[in-house]
Amino acid sequence: MFINSRNMISRIISTAIVVVTSIIALMCALSGPDQIILHWNLSGDVDSYGPKYLILTLPIISFIIFLMMIAKEKTPSDRGSLRALMRTEQYNSKHAKVIRIITPLLLLAILYVTACSAGLFRMCTMIPFAIVILVAIICIYMSHKSGHTEDGSMVR
Repeated sequence: MFINSRNMISRIISTAIVVVTSIIALMCALSGPDQIILHWNLSGDVDSYGPKYLILTLPIISFIIFLMMIAKEKTPSDRGSLRALMRTEQYNSKHAKVIRIITPLLLLAILYVTACSAGLFRMCTMIPFAIVILVAIICIYMSHKSGHTEDGSMVR
C-alpha cells in the first residue's frame, strides 16, 4: 500500500511520541519513586497517588491508539449501500487527513500526562484540556467540511 509523505510524517511523529512515552514510563517504573501521581484536581494539585507500575499503562494505551488510528486509516468505511461505497474514496481521504492530524495530538496529551505522573513536570491542567479541545474543534471542522462538495453544496 502506498503511503504518502504526509501520512509518513504523521506516523513518524506518532511513533516518536509513543517511544518517548514508553521510555519515560520504563525509567519511572524501574528507577522512580515507589508512588506515582495518578490524579490532579483542576488547580493542578496532586490528589491521588498509586504504585509506580501503573505508569506502564500509559504507553500501552498510546500504542493501542496508534494501532487503531493506523487501522482506521487503512480500512475503508463500508456502510453497505451503493451511495456509501461510491463516496468511500472521498470520505477516506478526508478521514485520513483528520486521523493524520489528531493522532499525534492525542499521543502528545498522553505523553504530557506520563511525564507529569513521573514527576518530570508540574501538571498544568490547561495543557491536556487545550489539546482535547483542539482535537474536538478539528473533528467538528473536518466533519462540517466533509459534508460539502467542492462547489459548496451539501453531500447527500
